[in-house]
Amino acid sequence: RMKPGATMPQVKAQAESILTHAASSKSTHRQRVILQSYKTYLVGSMQKPLLALLGGVLILLLIACANVANLQIARSMERMEEMHVRSALGASFYRLLQQLVTESVLVSLAGALLGGGLACAVTLWLRHTYGEDFSRFNQVAVHPVVFLAMVLLALIVGILASLAPAI
Repeated sequence: RMKPGATMPQVKAQAESILTHAASSKSTHRQRVILQSYKTYLVGSMQKPLLALLGGVLILLLIACANVANLQIARSMERMEEMHVRSALGASFYRLLQQLVTESVLVSLAGALLGGGLACAVTLWLRHTYGEDFSRFNQVAVHPVVFLAMVLLALIVGILASLAPAI
């Protein structure tokens, strides 16, 4: 880790000096210092493929969200008569909205949990299949924070998808 304000040539010179002093006189092969950023160390040459994968996942998520909203609107059109009957029997707009939101959130959470389970299974498969061929593939895992973000996103999408038919 570099000090603030230090440059790569300064750090490399200092590291080579330390290596030269630490090397034993019996060593016949030359050792050298290679400096690289932590990002390069972690990602290596896989940065562009990983960014492309992230972009593809985001596009797929947007398509899925649009499809869910479209299905919710179509479903609510079919249930319009039911909603009119419930309203005539005394259900308020907020009670009907609560029912739509509850149903939509349950469906989105079920989808998120199914997707999370699938992500964990695919991650394990990737690790076992490609872990030895690509650097750092054996460290690929679904982080709990990512799983929590997925559940929160499912809640938000579920609420928004149910508000579209209500409006």
